[in-house]
Amino acid sequence: GGTGETAFTNISIGTSGFAPPEQMALRPVYASDIYALGVTCIFLLTGKTPNSLGYDQINGEILWRPLVNISDWFGEILEKMLEVSVRHRFQSAEELLTALKKKESDKKQVEPTPDNSLNTVFREESTVFHDNEKDFSWMSPNTQVAQKIRERKTRLERNPATRSRPQMKMRKEVTKGYLTTVSPKKTTALNSQTSDKWTAATLRSAYAKGRRDFADCNLSRLNLRNAKLSGVNFYGANLYQSDLQGADLSDANLGHVNLTNTVLKNANLTKAYLSTASLAGCDLRDADLTNAYLNGANLRGANLCGTNLTNAMINDKQIDMAKTNWWTIMPNGKRGSGF
Repeated sequence: GGTGETAFTNISIGTSGFAPPEQMALRPVYASDIYALGVTCIFLLTGKTPNSLGYDQINGEILWRPLVNISDWFGEILEKMLEVSVRHRFQSAEELLTALKKKESDKKQVEPTPDNSLNTVFREESTVFHDNEKDFSWMSPNTQVAQKIRERKTRLERNPATRSRPQMKMRKEVTKGYLTTVSPKKTTALNSQTSDKWTAATLRSAYAKGRRDFADCNLSRLNLRNAKLSGVNFYGANLYQSDLQGADLSDANLGHVNLTNTVLKNANLTKAYLSTASLAGCDLRDADLTNAYLNGANLRGANLCGTNLTNAMINDKQIDMAKTNWWTIMPNGKRGSGF
């Protein structure tokens, strides 16, 4: 007979591809259903499952946009439903419905009558590009930036006299931060809350004072050797080419993080959450990844020589993309074979 207690296992509940990363990591939230609904919409629009559509190797996003013929507005709704980062996703069905209804009401308000349609067109043309004229609050922060850039570009195209100089300024804004390593559409480098570049000193100091949340921060090329960062939240952060050799990142949330060409040699990553993280070209020699969660992580070109992968959530295909040797400890606890 049973004890009546729930048995917690490493088996995820949810259909692969339709369930968001946090649900596959046994950490579902209400917004997880919004993601699943968004994937279902993509399936109905394309007739293809998420796994057959493929994923962006850098940010883990489903590659669906070029395959559907929908309006920009509805595309932005779906993009927010499919945000890998929970904080940027619709948080409830009510919030999603509000965004849908808001667009319908906006259409009714600007629909011109036959008698004054010409005046309405000119009136709208002169005011439609003012930032305060439209409410983009329902969009994710990245989509808001993209929407404003699109409108500004259209306005400049209609006004040749001011076309050249503002475009140069806009180009600088778009390339600000780390957009060369993360998709411009999905980066948060343009957000006021995360655009400031951290230094190794300020990050260590903030952690020492009790801060643990560094989600979506730009932390590229920092020297964080031997840093004590156990339990830190780096979800969605950019750690491109940072030096974390010997760092303690046990129990850290590294989901959706850009760790491309990062040094993690001898780092402690036990029980770290690395779902959909980019570890391409990452130096993980002799790192401890015991019980780490690496589902969906990109390990192409990563160095796993001497790495301990005991009980790590990782598949053979991911391991085959990386470099291993006899000293690599595989998820089953046995030594690997080198190439």
